Amino acid sequence: IRVRIRWLEFRRVLFRSKVMAQGFDGVYMDIIDAFEYYEQQGMEDAAERMVAFVVAISSYAKAKIPHFLIVPQNGEAIAKFANYLAVVDGIGREDVYYMDNTRNNAEEVDYVLDFLAMFLAAKKFVLEIEYPTFFYAVDACYHFAAEHGFLCYVGPRELDKINEFFGYSLNWTFLYILFTFCIIMPHDFTLTQKPDSAIDYVKHKILKGIAFLNG
Repeated sequence: IRVRIRWLEFRRVLFRSKVMAQGFDGVYMDIIDAFEYYEQQGMEDAAERMVAFVVAISSYAKAKIPHFLIVPQNGEAIAKFANYLAVVDGIGREDVYYMDNTRNNAEEVDYVLDFLAMFLAAKKFVLEIEYPTFFYAVDACYHFAAEHGFLCYVGPRELDKINEFFGYSLNWTFLYILFTFCIIMPHDFTLTQKPDSAIDYVKHKILKGIAFLNG
């Protein structure tokens, strides 16, 4: 379901709920890509309307609190509008590399990356949100994100909890690998270690285990 939200209505929500007065650092605006739905329904200026909507929110908020962050999610294609790119502080983008545990088509990925690169070029941050549960896919997401300069988070699609264990999903595959190799050198296992990836961590544990067994 796509709901038409007018700027004055949104401003009343901001005012009545006292979002800004409660000390929040910004707003995370989901379903910015709704303009794509309306374009398919024949609304030729849907993208321009969404741009105007975000620009109005940003102008209103930053006039009151200059450091107030405006972070849209998805709909990266409207970065082609210079006035849109100028008023947002970053972007959140879901499913860049994977759709759950299935790797996205390379052409689709490249299409998205081209627009996300526009945010980076404009000194905006890119938050990448992925939802795979297979260990190899989780590791790949973090690896690809690091290559492109994105900040990545992998978690459940329901977003009903935060995964904090090295930033990786606690699925059964990961737990099995963790148990298998951490038991070799239990005193070397700490939650404070920050490996570049879970694969690097497992390799590290294997090498430590071999060294231990060889005396």
